Formats: sequence, structure tokens, C-alpha cells
Amino acid sequence: MTPNKNGLFEGVVYRYVNTVEGAEYGWCYVGNTTDEKHRKYSWNNHGNKSYGGKKINEARKKYGLENFEYEVLERVEAETVAKLKAQLDEIETTYIKQFNSVEKGYNRSAGGTGNKGGISDEHRRNIGKASTGRIVSQETRKSYRRKREIRLVPPKQDMRLAKRPEPRFLRAKLARSTTP
Repeated sequence: MTPNKNGLFEGVVYRYVNTVEGAEYGWCYVGNTTDEKHRKYSWNNHGNKSYGGKKINEARKKYGLENFEYEVLERVEAETVAKLKAQLDEIETTYIKQFNSVEKGYNRSAGGTGNKGGISDEHRRNIGKASTGRIVSQETRKSYRRKREIRLVPPKQDMRLAKRPEPRFLRAKLARSTTP
């Protein structure tokens, strides 16, 4: 990411609004980006199934990309990328509340969080409900245990005497090759 001609970094808070008459007419998705051109390209790429979460992706599939109207809500400039992202997240949160786009829209959270690799509390509860009463075989339990053991970090050692640990993917590969 490069600064603009004023030496500042730029980003936008935007929304896509559903224009199809019906139950979800006017529902929207609010987001932010530091690369507007790439984000629009991602939206228009039909093969991109992970645009902004399950709710917006299902709506894109159901109504079609052409039935969403794009609008920039705010353009933001900041001296650093970190400050820019913090400002964008804060502004996005405000707009998500204003448009109520979690309850009557396609945002899955109150904003500013995006998909940072974690799972939402709601998703965690759904997994728990689905797993309740499930019977797991002993073979599957052993498999889970082996995978957990691979992920365990070795105990702290005197770093002057210790060898560098093998990368995680290599430990996993070695463990798979030695299992019967």
C-alpha cells in the first residue's frame, strides 16, 4: 500500500444495498477497505465465494451481483496504515449500527472485525448444538489425540542448548509418516 500525493494512506467505508423488491429489499452490507479497486473486483468475481461472510455470500448467490447497488459512505485518510485501519473499523461500526445491518442486513458482526480467522460466538454455539449427543468412535478419538499432540509446543528449554524446533508443518508431516 502506497500513500497518495499528499503522503497519506486512503481507505473507504462502503455499502452494498439489495435493490430487489421483497423481504430483503434495502438490506445492506457495510464494509471497509484500503484497496477499493481490488475489493470491487472481488465483489464482481462470481468465483469468489468468501467475499464478506456467509450472509452476504448467500445473498449474492440468491439475488445476483447486479441487484446490489454500491455506494461509498466515507473516504478516510491517515498518516499510517495502522491509524487508517483503526479509523475505518470505527466508522464501519457506526454505519453498521446506523443501518442495523446485523439484524436487517448482511453483516455478521457489529463491525470492524471482519473475518480475522476466528469464529463468531454464534457459530461456536451452533457447533456445540450440532455436536450434542454425537457418538464418536475410539478410532476417531485416537486420531484427534494424535493431531492435538502434533500441535503441542515442546516445554521451554535453555535456548542456548536447544536445537531450533522443526517447523509445525514438518512435525505434522513426520508424524504422519511414522504412524502405522
